[in-house]
Amino acid sequence: MLSFSPPMDKRLQRLRALGATLSAPRKRMASARQNLRATLLTIFVFVPLMTLIAILTVVALVLLSYLLMFFIMIAMVPTVILYALLFAV
Repeated sequence: MLSFSPPMDKRLQRLRALGATLSAPRKRMASARQNLRATLLTIFVFVPLMTLIAILTVVALVLLSYLLMFFIMIAMVPTVILYALLFAV
């Protein structure tokens, strides 16, 4: 069979003679590890944290709506009764 490229050993020797090094895969591995760490950090820290913040926001909105209804009952009802008594005549 015809070979269109030299064997791997000869290619690596020629590349080394040109000044190439094999440190690039290590950099890629370090980059892949950093990406994995960032992904795991996102999955296990930021997603639950944002979920907790969303749940607490919903709870706060519900409690604030009940508080608003309470203040309407306390402040507005007596005001309406007083208004009705003063201007009913």
